[in-house]
Amino acid sequence: MRIHGKVTVLVAIAILVIAGCTGSQVTSGEDPATSTVAASSTIEKAVTAVEKAAGTIVKADTALEPVAVPSPTRESEKIYPTRIPLTKTPPPTKIPPPTATWDPASDFDTQTVVATAVLTATPAPTTTPVPEPPPYHFLTAEEVEAALEEVGCSGWKQVQIGEIIYNRVCANDDNYAVNVLGAMTAVATPTPATSSDSTASGNESEGCKDATDSSVPLTTAPTDLSLVRSIVPPGSPSAETIAGHSYIHNKNAVPGESMRVPVYAVADSTLDDLAYYISGGGEINFYFLLFGVTCEIGYMFDHIVDVVPKIAAVAPTTASVSSGANEVRTTVAFEAGELIGYVGEGTWDFGASDTTHINQFANQSRYVGTAHQGALHQICPYDYYDEPLNSQFYGLFGDPGGTLAAVDHCNPARDVLGSAAGQWFDALDYETGRRAVGIAMLPGDLVEISTVASGLRVPNNHPTWLDPELITSSHCYESDGLWFYPEIQDAGMQMALASGSGTCPGSMPADAAIYYR
Repeated sequence: MRIHGKVTVLVAIAILVIAGCTGSQVTSGEDPATSTVAASSTIEKAVTAVEKAAGTIVKADTALEPVAVPSPTRESEKIYPTRIPLTKTPPPTKIPPPTATWDPASDFDTQTVVATAVLTATPAPTTTPVPEPPPYHFLTAEEVEAALEEVGCSGWKQVQIGEIIYNRVCANDDNYAVNVLGAMTAVATPTPATSSDSTASGNESEGCKDATDSSVPLTTAPTDLSLVRSIVPPGSPSAETIAGHSYIHNKNAVPGESMRVPVYAVADSTLDDLAYYISGGGEINFYFLLFGVTCEIGYMFDHIVDVVPKIAAVAPTTASVSSGANEVRTTVAFEAGELIGYVGEGTWDFGASDTTHINQFANQSRYVGTAHQGALHQICPYDYYDEPLNSQFYGLFGDPGGTLAAVDHCNPARDVLGSAAGQWFDALDYETGRRAVGIAMLPGDLVEISTVASGLRVPNNHPTWLDPELITSSHCYESDGLWFYPEIQDAGMQMALASGSGTCPGSMPADAAIYYR
């Protein structure tokens, strides 16, 4: 007999017993009809329960089906190189250190779903601390949305700083400059620039209200390019600074002959500021000249040894020990290509600025509203030329020794967050802190570390060569009997630097100086 047959017999017996017990429980005074109905209901319930039990037992003859358990899910974390929909909150982002080789496809966070619906906690991944970006630069759409409401501007744009792509609030540079940085407007008259800043700041004449015509670039080369040996583009270390202007190196003069290289106005412009000062060695006097092209765009020359009569007429007759520029209150206008003066043998400066352009630094607060504000607007003047001049300038880019090299960027700002590359200051205080160390690569991958007292250049074939943008901990450079040992601290906002003669020490010396972003 099969198992469900036996169960049927047992069930029948149970029903009779239950029925009997139910009937015997009728007490005096109860209606027999009511008792019969109750007994019938009880029997029906018992039969139903037995049928269910029987059905369950019958299913025991059938193989149990497996219960599906959700499989683990994997979602690749993303950094946002493309537009972020601001209506959605993106997944968490993992930021690689600026020097890391990062493959998003190989980096996952795994969440396992257990059948009991209890999530198993996993330790948070360890990541390298990342320095704070400039003001109002974010990685997530949620942060951007909150900041837009706070700042009161609209839209956002992507800005790459080093190897990290940030989303900056405000849809254009003008809005960012005004709403976030509080940058001066075109009609404001800023403090005159000095030759140490080497910053032209547009036509600063009082009442300047003309809008910039974006179709008018710089039109004329600053000199006869056949006389140029090489151009070191903006962003190169010089003394203790990262220069915001370019250095034009003349070809060597014929022995015994005095070399005079002409300098021309690069656009229709007006002389706004000038200085006439004694050179550092006291052997020669130089002119430092600032010109305005529009209300926003300006350019500068330094180390001019002789000027045309209409400039000499408004310049001091006695050279000053200071190179600080003074405003020219008489209108002195030039047409593009008009002769301005001459430079002698050696090197001279050519730079430009655009107040609608905002450079990004590792510590933007160091520059906004301080003595270093001019660096915010410095540009590569050669990018403001049309062809064929643009290509001709880039073809002359090289190192100070005259070796030409291809350059894929021409940027005065060389800071890279979290690395050794860029400008460093000697104090935390924004007012008293002065530029003290400049670290960057020159054309041809020539590393240069430059301080007030000394400097070091390391070619790319030297054993200690390393791109300073890749130094996020410590590294020692060595060349020509000198060494420099930078060590990055405080999440990239502080650097210890030691230097000396001979070969690199085994560890950072205890007497290393401290510098700040």
